[in-house]
Amino acid sequence: MKKHFKILVLFAVFFTVNSFAYSRSVKEGDSGNNEGNLSLHHLSLREARNDSNVNYLPQIIIIKVKAQYRSVCTKNGINLSSLNKVLGSISAVNVKKKFPDHIPPPEARNKYGQTLIDLSLIYEIKYSAPVSIENAINLLYKDESIEYAEPHYIYKLSYVPNDPLMMGNQWYLSAASGPGSGSIQAFAAWGISKGDTNVVVGIVDTGIDIDHPDLVNNIKYNYNDPINGIDDDGDGYTDNFRGWDLLDNDNNPQSVSNDHGVHVSGCASASTDNGIGVAAPGFNCKILPVRAGDGLSISQGYTGIVYAADHGADIINCSWGGPGGGSFAQDIITYATINKGALVVCAAGNGGADIPHFPSGFEFAFSVASTGSNDVKSGFSNYGKTIDVCAPGSGIYSTGDGGIYYFSSGTSMASPVAAGSAALVKSVYPSYTGLQVGELLRVTCDNIDPINSGVYSGKLGKGRINIYRALTENPPSIRMLNNSVTDGNNNIIETNDTIRIVGDFINYLNTSSANLSVKLSTTNVWVQILNDSSVLGQVAMLQTKTNTVDPFTVYIIPGAPENLLVDFKLTYEDGSYTDFEYFSLRVNVTYIDVRENLVSTTITSKGRLGYNDYSGQLQGLGFIYNSIVNDTVVNLLFEMGLMMATSDTQISNAVRIGGTADDDFVSVQNVSEVIPTQISDYDLAGAFNDNNAGASKLDVLVNYNTFAWKIAPNDKYVIVEYTIKNNGAATLDSMYVGLFADWDIMDFLQNRASWDAANNLGYVYSSQVNGLYGGIKLLTSGAPAYWAIDNDSAVAGNPWGIYDAFTDAEKYQSLSSAIGRTDAGIPGTGEDVSHVVGTGPFTLSVGDSVVVAFALIGGDSLQDIQNSAVAADIMYNNPLTIPLPVVTNDQIKIIPNPTDGILKVLFNESVTNGTLVIYNIIGEKVMEFNFRDKNEQIVDISTFNDGVYFVRINTGSGMIFKKVVLLGSSE
Repeated sequence: MKKHFKILVLFAVFFTVNSFAYSRSVKEGDSGNNEGNLSLHHLSLREARNDSNVNYLPQIIIIKVKAQYRSVCTKNGINLSSLNKVLGSISAVNVKKKFPDHIPPPEARNKYGQTLIDLSLIYEIKYSAPVSIENAINLLYKDESIEYAEPHYIYKLSYVPNDPLMMGNQWYLSAASGPGSGSIQAFAAWGISKGDTNVVVGIVDTGIDIDHPDLVNNIKYNYNDPINGIDDDGDGYTDNFRGWDLLDNDNNPQSVSNDHGVHVSGCASASTDNGIGVAAPGFNCKILPVRAGDGLSISQGYTGIVYAADHGADIINCSWGGPGGGSFAQDIITYATINKGALVVCAAGNGGADIPHFPSGFEFAFSVASTGSNDVKSGFSNYGKTIDVCAPGSGIYSTGDGGIYYFSSGTSMASPVAAGSAALVKSVYPSYTGLQVGELLRVTCDNIDPINSGVYSGKLGKGRINIYRALTENPPSIRMLNNSVTDGNNNIIETNDTIRIVGDFINYLNTSSANLSVKLSTTNVWVQILNDSSVLGQVAMLQTKTNTVDPFTVYIIPGAPENLLVDFKLTYEDGSYTDFEYFSLRVNVTYIDVRENLVSTTITSKGRLGYNDYSGQLQGLGFIYNSIVNDTVVNLLFEMGLMMATSDTQISNAVRIGGTADDDFVSVQNVSEVIPTQISDYDLAGAFNDNNAGASKLDVLVNYNTFAWKIAPNDKYVIVEYTIKNNGAATLDSMYVGLFADWDIMDFLQNRASWDAANNLGYVYSSQVNGLYGGIKLLTSGAPAYWAIDNDSAVAGNPWGIYDAFTDAEKYQSLSSAIGRTDAGIPGTGEDVSHVVGTGPFTLSVGDSVVVAFALIGGDSLQDIQNSAVAADIMYNNPLTIPLPVVTNDQIKIIPNPTDGILKVLFNESVTNGTLVIYNIIGEKVMEFNFRDKNEQIVDISTFNDGVYFVRINTGSGMIFKKVVLLGSSE
């Protein structure tokens, strides 16, 4: 946070508050001259459109019927065929008297000769056709029965509060309006609502000034838990009367060394119209302070979001973030939004670039970019296709610690300005969910794309927020909840495929017209859109529709690059409503990000893990661990990959050699999701060979699988399994297989590596306070191998390092030395380290296979990753803990089942080799053998006790479980 200057307030300025109502009169035309009325009306309506002080309700018209047609007028209609024909042409959905209980005056004039007004013939018409209000009125005027027709005008009450430091400092609250003004139209909005004290904005930040005169009366006090040393409300937080401090775990959220949170609080909802200091869009809405960080960091941000959501915050502001994302953080945003109904408003970041930023980039997060007084994007503000709205964030005057006020700039300011505005919307629409509140604020923005043309166009969300529009307009808001992409065969989206895209579309707000359509577009030259539009028809509030009958179709043009990210734009139109959003698809994918649990990583089609590329590390996540202890999203990995060798000259691998990578593996089948999943909550599969290895080639085919589970205790690891087949013409003797990993955990120069023999677990950890851990556990039964590496060869006692190069000889030594070097990193202080976790030796005859599997683990301590290592071993090696899939294919059949002791296992032609394992009901392995070149296998289990058994078959195409019941031959 940059503070330009601070002003200590020692005086008060008083001025007169003026409230006014805007009105317009339209000259009454000659009742016998409709053309005269028409021309006057058009002039008035054009003026209304061009006058920022005048607005009217969309698709609503006020008419008056001439007195001679009174006999055909009822409370809910006009029985006149010519008029009803016009009403039908604009799809009138509601025609009713504006004042149904009024009767005509008994006389035409009063005693002074003044004409008395008849209100009984005035009607309000609502229509849904995609017809402009000018054209609809024009059609109505053509009917002889109409005395007048005009819009339903809205008139503003501009409320100017008496906060003395507002005028001249808080430009963005002013009465100015329209694109280019920079104003969020707060004055006009306050004429409608000054906020509800029951609406709460959670400020998850560095704390608040609990005694600030402009904040103290707007803090949300918890009167159910007064400060008395007792947890009166039983929520687990003693005396949380005015929020909570998650750093010190106490009830004092007072800002300590950084008053960023104080400034943010005032931006959202400083006490307004109190004769003190500044105003804020939230006006009377309350603030729930949650201290989640200090200094320059927010260490408990996601925990703070949960606290705010659990303690009644309707809006939660997060003026912080960074490049790290992950499943844990996404879960928190989803929890607050979907479970608790809050709106999580997030700063888009101050990098001045189109870059990933979290939490603002998460699904359901309301991402806010920053603009200045002329609606030009602030130079520091991020932008991009994940932005929802813009809000003023340059030169924002607000509260500071110690009762002061100062200017500050950043998306940290734009976010709470939007959050306070959302609170005002929630005050007017208390039944709306957080998502609905956010959508109403978004869809009623002023379009500022013409002011921000070029690279920013379409990347500043719907525009700059306008609270007055949000409180007076009722548009639809259509969003795509999710999409399904299929290609009619293997659902791997690649060159020459024609894909079908089916979306689920929800309307968060007002019912759309019957003509709602959605159009797909892209600027990417490697795809051709064959069917670009779908008609959704009328969609009611919170109704969901799909385009299954009329899906989008897209052709992937031959030559499209690998891992091509195609950005698509969806444009919604229903005649009066227009909107847009973006989504992306990656085609010719050679890597997939796994984000199913508390670790997130990337699986590639060429044996690399974490990153698809070596030098730039731009394709992939690394290995992210979402630590619940310190609430920080951390990438723990620099490089990881598969190695296998029979000697130091016959080696195939996907890890570095010098400044480049050994890309020995070539994709045979790109990694893809297994749908439906067979083993875990998220299964991936693919295959590669080592045809790129040249003279050192082993000539193997590797089928690989990845498994990830969402629920503890299996939520801190991902399993990778390799089925390695000798595809060559000679036996592979003494083959070793392993994973190399260069972990960079927190400060990589303070890392240490070690070996846990009891769990066959190699691990690296940071020697810093609360240092995190990363580990690799061998899951399969071969002899383990381990080698800890000091990356710098100059470290005392280090036989070799990898800064100069990681030679084939060094790779082979690290694989083949059994438990060789068990520790690396200078004791106490640590160093830059790597390690190799492997297994072997194996002898593979021609056509034979071996299965090798590892668990990749992240954790907060050694005990934490050891617990995960045990859980992974149980999950992989004991199928009773794995949900058994329903096998719907005919690759493998086991008959008869139930059996009297003799099983016949039938394989189709696609299955040629693998491993068959049988477990008893308590998970003990009772039989295991390999099979090769067989379409049928006879298995004798007649010596087993009667009961239930589980058969696990590992093949080149994956793993399959089946339950078998042994009844026995005796009665």
